[in-house]
Amino acid sequence: MNGWVNKMKNFRFRVSLLFIWLVTFLSIKYFLNLFENSTFAYVTVLLISVFIILLPAMIKIPGWLVVLVPTFTFLLGEIWNGGYESMIATTFTLGEAITIVITLSLAYWINSSLHEISELNLNGTISAKKNISTQETNGLAYIYRELRRSRNHNNPLALLAIEIDEREGVQISSNIKKIPGTSKNKGKNLIGIGNILINQLEDISIIVQGDDHFLVALPETKPEDIPFITDRIKKNVKQQLNLNLLIGSATYPKDGYTFEGLIDKATCEMTGILTSTLFGEAKRKASKHPLAAGK
Repeated sequence: MNGWVNKMKNFRFRVSLLFIWLVTFLSIKYFLNLFENSTFAYVTVLLISVFIILLPAMIKIPGWLVVLVPTFTFLLGEIWNGGYESMIATTFTLGEAITIVITLSLAYWINSSLHEISELNLNGTISAKKNISTQETNGLAYIYRELRRSRNHNNPLALLAIEIDEREGVQISSNIKKIPGTSKNKGKNLIGIGNILINQLEDISIIVQGDDHFLVALPETKPEDIPFITDRIKKNVKQQLNLNLLIGSATYPKDGYTFEGLIDKATCEMTGILTSTLFGEAKRKASKHPLAAGK
């Protein structure tokens, strides 16, 4: 999370630097009449800068090549156009070449920053996928350890219990489980929901997948953040999978201090039942797991 924030700060700094340079450059161009006889070169440099920033593939080309090729092309063109006929003309030509180098370098620097953010997002997605534990005991142990960390540092923590809303299906047929392919479809739906959770939640989130449900831990999340997060998840699942979700939530320390209490609160809110056995034996074993014990 901090890495992504730092990358975004660097990106904003580089964009601001390019903006300041362009304003300065336009002022210098106006007062010193730079590119007065090279309007085509001036426009071309600006277009090249835009392409450098917007094309991800530009990062594969060495920066010195991206900067020097257009610059030397400009210098050779000035030789053809007589840009070195006098000391003054030579000075102006070199000044214009320097502005080209600075502009293209800043554009490439921004492209590099965008590439870093893209790589960080990709690595974050891969890392987030690793956070989905199909072994309930292991996953719950990770959440238990995260709760201990929140208690030790007095940081907020939210838990979400999520499952597919099948109440409409139950009304249609009480024998829905006997229909061939139902389990396979539900498995695909759970995979789809898992992918949406990965994409919609922060990289530090812990996602535990059970047989027909998810439990999600959201570090540094306050109670007032929950409605926005749950609404976003429901909306994306509805749009992408045409499924409705049941979601319950619990937050530390508002809704409790114990691992079992927070899970019970979240799952009871999800199912609407006063007592929850959704996580069963895995919940009781989690606190004894080596991960939770910190061994």
